[in-house]
Amino acid sequence: MNRQGLLLGFFSTGAQVLLLRELVSSLNGSELFIGTALFGWLIAVATGAYLGGRANVNAKPIALFGMGALLLPALIIATRLSPLLVTSVVGEIIPFSTAAIISIVVTLPVGLLSGWLFTAILKDHRADAGSIMRLYFVEGIGAGVAGIVITLLVGAVLSTLAVAVTMALVVLVGIVVASKGWRPARDVPIVTVALTAVVVAAILAPRVDKAIDGIKYESYQVVSSFDTPYSHQAILIRDSTVVLVTDNTIEAVEPDLLTAENLLLPPFAYTPQAKAVLVIGRTEFGIEQLAGKLANVELTIVDPRGVLFSEMDVSSPDIKVTRVTDDPLAFVLRGGSEHRYDIIVVNPGDFGSFRGSRLVTERFLNAARQLLSPDGILYLPTQYDSDRYITNREAKLLAAIYNTLRSTFQQVEIWPGNMTEFFASDAATFGIPYDSLISNLSKLTYLPQYINDNYLFDRLSDFKKTRLLGSVGRSSEINSQNRPVLTHYQTLYRAKLSNLDDRIASLVLEKRWWYVAVPILIFALLVATISRDRRRRSYGLFLYFVAGLSSLSLEMISFYVYQTQAGSLYSEMAVLIGVFMFGLSAGAYVTYRTTAKHADVCALLMLSAATLFFAATYQIVPTAMLLTYHLLFLPTVALATGSLFAAATRRYYELNPGRNRGAGYAFELVGSAVGAILPTIVFLPTIGLTWLLVSMLLILSSAIAECLLTL
Repeated sequence: MNRQGLLLGFFSTGAQVLLLRELVSSLNGSELFIGTALFGWLIAVATGAYLGGRANVNAKPIALFGMGALLLPALIIATRLSPLLVTSVVGEIIPFSTAAIISIVVTLPVGLLSGWLFTAILKDHRADAGSIMRLYFVEGIGAGVAGIVITLLVGAVLSTLAVAVTMALVVLVGIVVASKGWRPARDVPIVTVALTAVVVAAILAPRVDKAIDGIKYESYQVVSSFDTPYSHQAILIRDSTVVLVTDNTIEAVEPDLLTAENLLLPPFAYTPQAKAVLVIGRTEFGIEQLAGKLANVELTIVDPRGVLFSEMDVSSPDIKVTRVTDDPLAFVLRGGSEHRYDIIVVNPGDFGSFRGSRLVTERFLNAARQLLSPDGILYLPTQYDSDRYITNREAKLLAAIYNTLRSTFQQVEIWPGNMTEFFASDAATFGIPYDSLISNLSKLTYLPQYINDNYLFDRLSDFKKTRLLGSVGRSSEINSQNRPVLTHYQTLYRAKLSNLDDRIASLVLEKRWWYVAVPILIFALLVATISRDRRRRSYGLFLYFVAGLSSLSLEMISFYVYQTQAGSLYSEMAVLIGVFMFGLSAGAYVTYRTTAKHADVCALLMLSAATLFFAATYQIVPTAMLLTYHLLFLPTVALATGSLFAAATRRYYELNPGRNRGAGYAFELVGSAVGAILPTIVFLPTIGLTWLLVSMLLILSSAIAECLLTL
């Protein structure tokens, strides 16, 4: 059981990580698809565990492992090509409803196999509560190893597809050793062949990735296709046009002089003498060329995708620019460098993910403000069109950006147009006459082709500026770490592409009456489990649900807070995943092996204390201590959750070990599925992090009270 359990944890978590990553990179990079895909995955695992636990269902683990190993690489390729089911247009946004279905369908086969494997392994061994705990323990160890190894490998060493092939080979070799024991004469050649296959996969993977993107973007020549720890990149060429595609979304195009001028030149209308310019975003597509035509301008770019710098050097080898491979948030929080900048250009891209929206929060803006010279300007261009008509959803987006800037800087200016642009400063003079703006632009050593007198006369008319200011003045909401509203508003804005998406988004995010149904359903589950039998042993099912809900909710909240405070540093995230999985296993196994009374109450009290402490302290942790803080918080949550899982197992199975082996595991996974999609994806931008943590405390308190009543 131990070897098979380790292999199950490694395979299940590895497949989950790889499929989630590929789904996000193939479906336009929105974190919403992480929630829907993870929800679908956990429901599939729960279904597989429950159905596999039925007495009349039998399957050999070796067969299930083999099927999963063969399916995983095929599903990665299918996911990469899945946008072709909807459109062949490069970078076209996939409707959310379609993407949600794709994410559930793709994760369904391996998810079902993972859940089925849990019960299949149990049926091969003595059927008691102890066997469940041993398997849960070793599965967690395997999952912890997978979380660390795969997160460190993908994008940094191997592509997603290459890691999937490597995992498949590890599983195929592992099932032979786990089922028949290690026999050197037989297994050494097998391992040698597998290692050789891994090397070959690593060599061939870039060519295969390029070939897959060649099918996906058939109207373009694929110059390069590769993974970074942050995204999937493709560089395409057609005729004289070069396109950078990031996670199936067009990030930049060249030549596109209008966009390039809009991304760089407008702040020079207020400070033509500016020299030091910091750009957060890509500069290879026109910005560097423009900067080279401006006398004495020193350009610095910050981007975490270091491999992309070398790839793009092929396109613009003669451009000299200071390039910093770092997460933008981490860069500004550390003070960036000793230099101070006259202009900081923040090009966050799509606000549909927390990765983008965190660059428009008070935390980031306050840190960026410290990098500006005394009269420096922070410039934020957006893709929202306010030139002719401003919809209600666009108004909410623009208002949130405007109000967040005003909460940090003393002055904020806004330009209407097909790219609505924001300027923020403490000392720069924005309220200057139109003629002065044109005069300042004429002082540049480059003559703008678009940002000139004729273009700006219509764009900056009093009517358009008054209308835009009136639209942003309708709301006082700001985007913050506690309540990242931009992600919801971007989702609503994007939903207009599809009538079905628009209805779903409106129901979920605007008509919030259904939020009341969530606590009602949780309470109904509580009542149903305690009234199922006289001894109230079925209450253990509710404890399983609470264990899954609290563990994944608090884990996702911790990852969100760490990302928004320290930056998206994937090496640290790998450590966080690893310590959480190890803590989960240790808490479950140790609790079950001891004879401690009231372990469920103790575990729930520990979870409540950890949640309360986190709510009181997460905002005041020094940047240098963030990793240590989360490395202490997550194992505490994991130990308590694992202990609660063990207590639920003792409650539900000890008096009736013949019960469905997968029922408890399935309830835990259903709770995890709810924790994956509701707290951070739906409730966080709506009620805020503080009330989300309070809600978690209320659920834990209810579980404690019921534990005491059902002793």
